[in-house]
Amino acid sequence: MAQTLSSWNAVLKDFYEELGQSQIENKTRLLKSFGETDAPTVDGRFVRFPFHIGRNTGVMSSAEGATLPTAGKQNFIDTSIALRKIVGRINVTKDVIDASKSNKGSFKRAMSAEMDGLVLDISEYRNEVLCGYGTGVLADLAGTESSTTSWQLKDPGDVVGTVNANRYMVPDMTIALIRAGALVANSAVKVNSVTESGTYDSIVVATNTASGLADDKLVRAASTAVTLAQNTDYVNPPMGILGLIDDGTYVQTLHGVNRTTYPVFKSYVQASVGALSLDAMQRAFDAAEMKGQGTISEMWCEHAVRRAYLTLLEADRRYTSEKLQKPDGGTAAVKGGDVTFGGVPFKTERDFPYGIIVGLDKDTLQRYVNVRGQWEDTDGNILFRSADTHDFTALWYMKDNFACDRPNANFRMDGITVTALAIHVD
Repeated sequence: MAQTLSSWNAVLKDFYEELGQSQIENKTRLLKSFGETDAPTVDGRFVRFPFHIGRNTGVMSSAEGATLPTAGKQNFIDTSIALRKIVGRINVTKDVIDASKSNKGSFKRAMSAEMDGLVLDISEYRNEVLCGYGTGVLADLAGTESSTTSWQLKDPGDVVGTVNANRYMVPDMTIALIRAGALVANSAVKVNSVTESGTYDSIVVATNTASGLADDKLVRAASTAVTLAQNTDYVNPPMGILGLIDDGTYVQTLHGVNRTTYPVFKSYVQASVGALSLDAMQRAFDAAEMKGQGTISEMWCEHAVRRAYLTLLEADRRYTSEKLQKPDGGTAAVKGGDVTFGGVPFKTERDFPYGIIVGLDKDTLQRYVNVRGQWEDTDGNILFRSADTHDFTALWYMKDNFACDRPNANFRMDGITVTALAIHVD
């Protein structure tokens, strides 16, 4: 049967929609740490429910005939978790559609290439988002960049550091500068190339008529024509793990709850850890148990932190092998397995911030899903003609967000001394 726009629409809807959402979720490792529930919403934009933030204080021992304590109650605060939309668009030329009319194999290859690419790209973006704190910041400018097209960067993901600062940048990406929450005029540009040097890495942009200043924040932009911050990635992504497991360093108000007003919403954070030690790690576990009765089920970090941990165990590995005549200096990490601390697995994610460990009590984490993942087909069509071209586009989107009902049951260790590999992922 010849392929037409109608049949392409049907195949996208009936086959690739389900395939896309399942692969995207399977490819995002950190996502599996979150429990999941459908998001009941009032107006399609927010999930609203109460968080428990205080205990009943009307509890005491009482002598016979003594005055009873003032009655107390559990304390709650209403929270509003904004649903965030992630979108992906594909472009199919009419030439590809024509070539597919009599060749089902060509059609399958063309669509598989588009969908596999979309799955990979959205997965990369989701990993990056989940490792951040909801701002969408890719990096900061290291200094003034006025009229120059080579921009030196620092603080990848807006986390202090100079190593591999352009780790979240790729050629042909459209970016813009944000200063004090507003778009810097004329700063929306295309990235031509990414320079990999290790420290204070740079990018080369297509053109530059903006006046960029040190600490301006780089974010994705919808196009080079945008003039408002709302048309960029700035503060639009779902909340990530750095904002959920935090003491206010990155996110002072989490889903409407101010962490200063309600300290119960603060996680235990070890700042400026320096050289990693087993004692420092045990302190973090103890603090999560004491502060929020947390039971840490897994830890997440970037690969350099895991190597720092393995270094602490090097002497033990060297002299306790069961096969001393055939020593093996490696661990389960060599084949992608998890090493453990007290039986709790160290899990690695390449997009995770450098020098940070997050310990998670998975029972406290939740993903609220409003749209799991589907093609936009409000008027019955999925493929739409692009303006002034003979091409067609389709929009795939999901709506969800992430929450932690007891941040104090989790911990974070910041500023761990590591030797990070400055490897850029294209």
